[in-house]
This record gives sequence, C-alpha cells and structure tokens, in this order.
Amino acid sequence: MLFAFLKNCPQTRCRIWIGCLVLMSAIPSAFAAEPSDSELEAEFTKADLADTARQSGERLFDEAAGHVQGRLRAEEELTTLRAARAGWPDRVRALEQAMATDPESELDSWTRRLSKRAEVNTLERLLAGERATLEALRSEEERLAESLAALFLDPVQSAGVAVGLRQRLEEFEANSVEPDDAPDLIQRIRNHRNQVYRDRLEAELALLDLQQQTHDERQQLTELEVQRVQREQQRHEQRIGHLQALIATRGEAELAALIDTLRGTHKELSAEGTPAELLATASDNLELGNELVDRTRQLTRHRDQLPQLQRQQVDIENALRASTTRMELGGNSESVGRWLWSERRRLVAPARLNKQLNDVRGDLAELKLREVVVAEEIRQLQERPLVASTTAEEVDVQRLISLLETRRGVLSRLQDVLRRQASMLELTDGVVAAQLVSTVEMRALLDRYLLWTRSHGALDTVWLGRLFAGLADLLDPARYARTLSLAWRNFLAHPLRWISTLLVLGSLVWLRRQAVRKIEAEAHFTRHIREDHYRATVRTLAWTVAAALPLPVFFCLTGLLLRQVGQPGNFSDSMGIGLLSMGTPFFFTQLIRFAAIERGLGHARFRWRRSRRESLRRWMPAFNWVVLPLWFVVAMSAARNLDLATDVAARIAMVLACGCLSFGGWKILAPGQVWVTRGVEVEPSFWRKVVRVTALVVPMFIGLLALAGWVHSATVLLQAVLASISAAVCITILTGLLSRWMLLGERRLAWQRSKPQNEDGSDAPHEAESEITLQQVNEQTSRLLRALRLTLIAVAVVVVWSDVLPAAGLLEDYALWHVQDVDSPDGSSGLLPVTAMDGLTGALILLLTWISARNLPGFVEIGLMSRISIEASVRYAITSILRYAIVIAGVLFGLSMFGMRWSQLQWMAAALTVGLGFGLQEIFANFVSGLILLFERPFRIGDIITVGEYTGTVNRIRTRATTIVDFDNREIVVPNKTFITGQLTNWTLTDTVTRMTTRIGVDYGTEPALMHRLLLQAAMETPQVMRQPEPRTWFLSFGASSLDFELWVYVASVNDRLVVQDALHIRINELLLENGIDIAYPHLNVNLRQLPAVGA
Repeated sequence: MLFAFLKNCPQTRCRIWIGCLVLMSAIPSAFAAEPSDSELEAEFTKADLADTARQSGERLFDEAAGHVQGRLRAEEELTTLRAARAGWPDRVRALEQAMATDPESELDSWTRRLSKRAEVNTLERLLAGERATLEALRSEEERLAESLAALFLDPVQSAGVAVGLRQRLEEFEANSVEPDDAPDLIQRIRNHRNQVYRDRLEAELALLDLQQQTHDERQQLTELEVQRVQREQQRHEQRIGHLQALIATRGEAELAALIDTLRGTHKELSAEGTPAELLATASDNLELGNELVDRTRQLTRHRDQLPQLQRQQVDIENALRASTTRMELGGNSESVGRWLWSERRRLVAPARLNKQLNDVRGDLAELKLREVVVAEEIRQLQERPLVASTTAEEVDVQRLISLLETRRGVLSRLQDVLRRQASMLELTDGVVAAQLVSTVEMRALLDRYLLWTRSHGALDTVWLGRLFAGLADLLDPARYARTLSLAWRNFLAHPLRWISTLLVLGSLVWLRRQAVRKIEAEAHFTRHIREDHYRATVRTLAWTVAAALPLPVFFCLTGLLLRQVGQPGNFSDSMGIGLLSMGTPFFFTQLIRFAAIERGLGHARFRWRRSRRESLRRWMPAFNWVVLPLWFVVAMSAARNLDLATDVAARIAMVLACGCLSFGGWKILAPGQVWVTRGVEVEPSFWRKVVRVTALVVPMFIGLLALAGWVHSATVLLQAVLASISAAVCITILTGLLSRWMLLGERRLAWQRSKPQNEDGSDAPHEAESEITLQQVNEQTSRLLRALRLTLIAVAVVVVWSDVLPAAGLLEDYALWHVQDVDSPDGSSGLLPVTAMDGLTGALILLLTWISARNLPGFVEIGLMSRISIEASVRYAITSILRYAIVIAGVLFGLSMFGMRWSQLQWMAAALTVGLGFGLQEIFANFVSGLILLFERPFRIGDIITVGEYTGTVNRIRTRATTIVDFDNREIVVPNKTFITGQLTNWTLTDTVTRMTTRIGVDYGTEPALMHRLLLQAAMETPQVMRQPEPRTWFLSFGASSLDFELWVYVASVNDRLVVQDALHIRINELLLENGIDIAYPHLNVNLRQLPAVGA
C-alpha cells in the first residue's frame, strides 16, 4: 500500500529520495569526524604538556568547536534550501492557480452560504473572525514585504560577503604555515582546527552560491506570496464590507421598528389625563431610542472608515520600506529622487493625523463615560417592582413596569452598541497612532535624504509656461475669500478666543507706547556712577522687548487662529504656518531695531557708536518688510505641499529674498556701518572680511540653487540663514548684557579701591601682592567674554546648521573609536561609538574649562569684591575652590565625551588618591589645613600672631603655607599644618587692644601713695595710652632691695606697644628724678668675721 501511494505521488517520492540522500551524505562525515575529535581530545587530556602548550591546545579546541558549529549551521541551511527548492515549482503553480480564481465568484459563493435569517449577534461574531483573519494576513504581508526588501538587497550584499569569504579562504590557504617549535600533538590539533575552519568556509561559500543561484526563484516566489496575501486580504475585506452592510441593514430595520414602537407609545400617552410620570418615562425611552439610532450610525461610519485607515497604514509602511530599499539601491540618482519626491508629496500632514488622533481619543473618553452611566442605569432598573412601588398611587403600575422593561431593553442594546463603538475606536486609535509614527519617520527620512536632491527642474520654457498659472494660484482671490469666511465662522463659534487675542494685541500696543518713554527715562542713570546699577540695564532690556513684541505676537496669534479655522492642510492652515514662521525672525529684528534707538539699550548701555545705530535703524525695517514677507510666501508654499506652488511662487520669492539678503548683508557689514574702527576706512579684521563675504555669497548660492531646481534644499538653507540672523541678534544682546555687568563691576571695584579704607584716614592692612590689578581684571574678563561669545557662536552654528550641512552628519556618523558600554539599563555590555562630533565637543569643553579656570580671579573680583566687602583671603579661597570645581567637572565631562566614563575612571582615581595620600601626605595635609584656615579664619591678613618661636604680621595666606613678616622684616613661610596641629597666639583676632605691663622697683622709704600718683601721671601724659580701660598701678611686694610697683596700660594696636613702652619709660624716669626717688638696684652686703693678717 505504501508503494502504491509513492507510485501515485511522484512529488512525495522525490522528496523522500532527496531526504535519504542527504541523510546518507551526512552519516559518513559524522562517523569520520567524531572519532578524530574524540581521539585528539583523549590524547590531549592524557598528555603531559607545559602550561603554555595546554592553554594553546584548549584555545584551538574551542576555535575548532565554533567552526564545527558554523559548518553545521551552514550545511543545515544548505540542505533546507535544496529541499525547499525542489518544491518551489509546485508552489508557484499552486499560487498561480489560486491567483487565477475569480474573486467575485468566491464572494458570491460565500454570500450564499450565509444564513438569511442570521441574527445581528451572529453576524457580529462572523465580522470579528474576519477581522482577526485580516489582521493575521496583514502581519504576514509585513513579514513577506520585509523578506522581499531583503531579497532586493541580497545580490549586492551576498556578492560582497562571497568576495570576503573567498578572500579569507585564500588568505588562510596562503598563511597556513605551522611553527616548528610546537609539540606534535599541538600541531595535529592545529591542523584539525584548520581543516574544520576550511570546511566551514567552503560550506558557507556553497550556501552563498546556492542563494545567488536561487535568488530569482526566491524573489518570484516571495512576490507571488505577497500577491496571494494581498488577494486574501482583498477577499476578507470584501467579506467584512458585506457583513457590515448586512449588519447595518438589519440593524436599521430593527431600530426603525423599535423607534416606531417608542413613538407610538409616546403618542398614545400624550393624550389628556395621562399621569406625568408615565409620559416622562415614555419621553425618556424615546430619547434613548434616538440615541441608540445615532450611536449605531456612528458605529457603522467608524466601521466603514477603519478599513480605509488600515489600508493607509499599510501603504505608508510599505512606502517607508520601499523608500529605504530604493535609497540603498539607487543612491542619489535623479530617478530615485523624483520617485521619493512623489512619495513626499503624497504624505498626509502629521498635523492632520494628530488632530484626527486627538478627536478619536476624545470620542473614546466620552464613550467610556457614557458606558459607565448606562451601566449604572441598567443596575438601577434590575428591581422593577421596587422602582414601581416608589410611584404615586394613581399611576398605572403595570403600565409603568412595562415602560421600564422597554427602557431596560433599549439600555441593554445601547450598552452593547457603546461597547462595540469603543472597541472600534480603540482599533482606530491604534491604527492612526501607528500611521502618525510611520508618517513622521518617513517624513524625517525623506527630508534628510532629499535635502541635497533636486526637487524640481531648472528654469526652462516649461517653467515659463507654468509661471502665470503659479502666480494665479498664489493670488487666487477665492482662496483668500474662503479663508476670511472660515475666520468669520470661527469668530462666531469661538468669540472669546478672538476677543482675547485683540485684547492681548491692544495691551502690547499700549506697552509699546510706554516703552519708548521708559527707555529714555532709564538712560538718566548712566550719567551718575553711584546710581547706575545693573537693574537699570535689565529694566531697559525689558522695555526694549516690550517695544519689539506687538508685530511678532500679531503674526503668531493670527497664524494660530488661522490654523484653527480649517482642516490641517487647507489654504488657511498653510497661511497660518507662514505667519508663524515670520514671528521669530521678526521679533529679533525688531529687538535689535529698538535696541539701536537714541538713548536706548545699545546707546546708553552697550555703548554702540552712532554709525552702528544708524545702520541698524536704516536696514532692519527693509529686512522686516521685504525679506520676511517673501519668506512668508516661501513657507506658505512649502506648507501647501503642492508642486505648482513650490515650483513657481516659492522659487520666485526665494530668489528675491536671497538677492535682498545678499545686498543688505554686504552693505550693513561694510566698514563704518555695524562694525566700526576709529580712523579706518578699510576693514582691518580678517574674520570680519570673511563674515562679510559669507553674508554676500551664501544667499547668492541659495538663490542659484533655487534657480537650478533644488527648491527644497534652498528652502531649508534659507530657513537656516534666518535662524542664524536670529541667533546672531540673541548672542549680541547676551554678550552686551554680560559686558555691561562686567563694566559696572569694574567701575565699582575701582571706586572701592580709591576710597580710604578706615574712617580715620589710615590704611588698613592689605595684601598688596594678592590683589590683582584693574588691568588684570579687565584682561581676564575680556578673555572670558571673548570665549563665551565664540562658544555661543559655535553652539548656534551646530544647532542651526547640523541638520543642513552633510559634513555635520558625517561628524555624527564617523566613529573615531569604540568604548565598552558598562552602564546600559539592561545590564548588558556592548560597544558604543565615539563619533567625531563627540571628540570635537569634548575638546571644546576642555578648552572652555582651561579658559574659565585661567580667568576666574577677575570674574570673582567683579562678582564679589565689587558688591560686598570680602577680604583677600576669602576671595582667594572662593577662587581656589571654584577653580578646582570647574577643572574637575570640566575634565570629567570632557573625558566622558571621549568615552571615558566615571564608572571606568573611579577605580583609577581611587588608586591614584591612595597613592598620592601616602606619597604626598604632608602636601595634602598642608592643603587641607589651608582650606580650614581660609574658611575658619583663626587669623587674617594683617593680624599679629605668635606661632612657636616666631612673632610677626600675617602677610599672605595660601592653600599650602602662610607668610609672616616679623619685626626684623623677615618673611617667614610657615606650613599651614603647623597652625592646625600646634599652638597659635593671635594678638589681634577679635580685639586689637592689648595690655602693657611695666614693673619698677624703688628704694625703701619711698612713699607708696606718691609712687602711685607718679606712675598714673606718666601713663596719662602718654598720648597712645587708652583712657578706657583706664591705667592701673599696683604695689606688688617688698623686694629684697626694693619696693616693687607695677603699671598697667592699654594700647589700641600692637604697633603702638614699642612706642608707648619707650614714652612711658622716659616719662617715669623724669618724674622719679624730679621727686628725688631713686630706682633701687640690687645690694650685696658682705660681713667679714675675721680679717686676714697684714702681710699674710
């Protein structure tokens, strides 16, 4: 029986024979290779080898195992492909036969199988099944489309891989020279590894060859499979349409009968004498019935729209896939560019999809809320007798129960419709959201690719023939009348929106009138140095902004209103986009214009010269009312996304705008205009010449691009130029504000340094060498300002032009090196590229770190010393810590751009810290002690201290050591650790008043009262002796040869001690001499008991 079956099934017999042959061909190789591997492994395990040889052998075995696995995979794929190839002709014939069937007859046959008396619920279940099948078919189509796209690219990729494999095989054959010093066993293991590697390469080559041979067959089969799936989709879509129509027809009939019944009941109860409660219940039932009809119609409409939306989603995904494939295959060819431009124009506006998505989600939220309310009403109607018992006695209870039963049925059907409608809206939400994502992705992909692809033809006779049609399209009165009509309707529908807009504009116009007078009033403060504060500059800037706002806000608000009066993509929406695009450049040009008025921000605050102000006032209005209206035409035409509008109106407006920009840029940047150098008629700066030539050439180049057909590219470049002008104005204002702040700080600093430090006119102790000069402050702040300006310019260039210039994209795509990623969220590690843009950013960060740390003292002087009185030591501490913080943060951030993450550096930093801590222990101890001294401040500059054997005045405090000048004018450098770990005496820490003690001894017999009076007289007659605390005298003791007295006096400063001591001693001596008092001196009495004999 089996043989009879094989005889009648030649295809099956062929497949079995092929499988047997494949199995027989695999058995010998397995039996031949396995003993060789086992024998080598067993011999390697028992062999007595050195550690190096054993490691080499293990590595070779691991490599051989990997090559064996690769060979087996290739052979398995090769076997599968050969087996599948045998069945391809039958599959192709089957697909062709399936495609030859008539879809109409299939639909008719399926329709006849449907029961004519099937209920709506049964039809709904059939509809859900058809939708599930259709969704599965779409998933299959997506998978097949991806396979087909890969097949389109397969010839190029397979050819490259095959060349690489053959090259590897040839290199392996040429370089397979074995070393002579390896053991024999390792040699054999290496030979085995080489053999399996050779087998793997040959198997992979055989697989690639077969794939290349069968490429056309696989592509044909895949295309037929795609057609088959599309045919199946079409069949199921027809079934879905038929079921929906059938459900709608039967549902409408049932609903019509229900509405007739409800209306009849309501009409019957409307007669006189019917209780009000019965009539109200019947009215509610009729309202619910009407709502049920409306909801059912909405459900039908949503069902009809869903297949179209799904087909649009599939189309956009297929277009995205096809566009990617064409770009990879066709490169920058003109034919590919034309096809991609056609796809670009077919794209639905993302704003329209976004609005549609918001509408669907709003309807879905309302449905969910209504569904909750209906469910609550059904729950309340569960107990009908309970509801009926609550009515009045005269009401017909049975009639009321019947009406409530009818309401319950209507509510149940309404709840079912609401659920189905919510389910349909959820499907619609997913489809529209996916379509929006795909549209945005495809638009971004096409915009990036088509930036430097010609979008239109060059100027020729064909274009001249379209000229009048394009101008007529731009100036069509019907479109503007339609826009006005829509605006009027929107005003009637939403008057508050338009009235609030008018109020905002009116307020801004009033502020503008006030701003001019306020700006002139604020200029008064610049005449008086003590009254000129930075707050006045900020107020002037605020009033300048207020003066510049009305027209830009008018354009923006009008644009927003126009975008809301119609559907996205309409002419009104395009006009709104054009007006919005004018808002930002118009604001910045208005800002620079009002900054240039007399006694304005530029005149009174930034010190702009008259020629610069006059040049800006002369050229900015021309830019506002010539270039920007032309840009409005360009932006509006681009938003319309119509070939005629872009080719004619946008091109003409762009060429005119570029010509005006080129002429105006060359004039305004001429010597003696915006850039002024005293006594020079020819521009001396090379970079200013470069900027002027660039301002002339770039707009001309953009205009030539538009004339040559690169209209889209010229539009993007012109937008970048306008953004660059806005960025230049912004940078000018920001740097002007910072420069003004620094100038005011320098003025305050100079004024403070010129004042006497003490009220008595004496100079307080100061650190002459630690304070930087005003010239140094000016130089450092100028370098900081210059670095900030260059940084802002570089950032603006990157932000504005990175998406425009191909070189910027190359910087993002070109990888300098790769680093290990150990901080991935999923815990896995991989390689992260360090691009050229990352390298440039890191180098810029390190450069800014160096500039900031180098010029920080001047900034601190202006920021701190000019506003509050801070001593030099504290300023030095703040400067040091800020410098260290800037250097550490800048270095870490800069190195992170080079791929050196903190997680990779922390162990090295910890080891380096420990090593430095042991090796440079004393230096670190002094450094930390210096920081403690600078903030704890046990002594200050000018204090007289005693540490160890040294006494002197503190002259300089640094983070490592402190300098003391003793009374011999010697500079003593004391390490800071000494002050923390040792004993310190500060004579002037909290009070400079010190006490002096003078001891004196007089002869016995001197009257003590007289001595007290004379000592106090000497103290009071000395000028430097303080009256409070008052001098004191003490009779201390009866000495061996004197009466001992002590005088206490107080002096205001340590510097007065020697002077007072000298004056006191002189005066005491004079008073004692005048009063006949002798200063006792030591006496020595010698008593002789026995004199020696004379002549002895």
